[in-house]
Amino acid sequence: MEANWAHPTEFLTYALAKPICHVLILVFIYFAVRSGDSQQGQFYGMFVGNAFFVFVHAIMIGAGEVIDEDREHFRVLKYIYCSPVSIFSYLSGRTATKIILTAISTVITLVFGRFVFGIPISLFSINYPFLILVFVLGVLGTLAFGIMVAGFFLVTARHGGVLSGGIAGLFYLASGTLFPIANLPAWLQPVARAIPITYWIEATRRAVLGASYFEGLEHLAAGQLVGILLATTVATMIVSVLFYRAMEKIALTRGYLDRITNY
Repeated sequence: MEANWAHPTEFLTYALAKPICHVLILVFIYFAVRSGDSQQGQFYGMFVGNAFFVFVHAIMIGAGEVIDEDREHFRVLKYIYCSPVSIFSYLSGRTATKIILTAISTVITLVFGRFVFGIPISLFSINYPFLILVFVLGVLGTLAFGIMVAGFFLVTARHGGVLSGGIAGLFYLASGTLFPIANLPAWLQPVARAIPITYWIEATRRAVLGASYFEGLEHLAAGQLVGILLATTVATMIVSVLFYRAMEKIALTRGYLDRITNY
């Protein structure tokens, strides 16, 4: 379903070229706007943070697109609801394909950064146990936001993707991916510290680079970082289930599960 729009060779070319082009755009922007005293370490942190933030964009938009595709295109959403499978299992399973494809893009991005831009990434220096732990927690926290987006898709027309992209963009700004959260406006910093994505990006930097290079969370030890990431992830998952069930009740009451919102 993810790759049947092109010949396998063409799809592979696209899958390889997309992350590299994305990185090149980001790198060119960075070198264009950086100040003369910019530290090289900040470039390393930004590069690795962006390599992993791609998961956030893919999962949040992907989860919403499941509702959009199954209701508007395949027109099977109401039959899925009649089946014995849990809707949360179904959304997670469909989103898993996005995670796999994105993982390939992330690996390509990191390898490209290592050999083209000299990012200090070594197979022997990565803290794999720590990376796996925070990666699982980060994906779960992001999937929880994706389920919220899917819930919103239940009660909106097919152009709800604009919202999911906008929310992902807000997280891109507030999660410390591009620049330290210490540089955010004072009113936005509490938002950054309340979402699990912020701690996920910080933890992945430490696991891959051995350091963060970004200010704002450097005072947290690895154990504290994992603890906060776990707590915010669990809280987000609980809120996501409650929100989805509320939107689901509205959709079932108003007959939205088989509504086709053609233009």
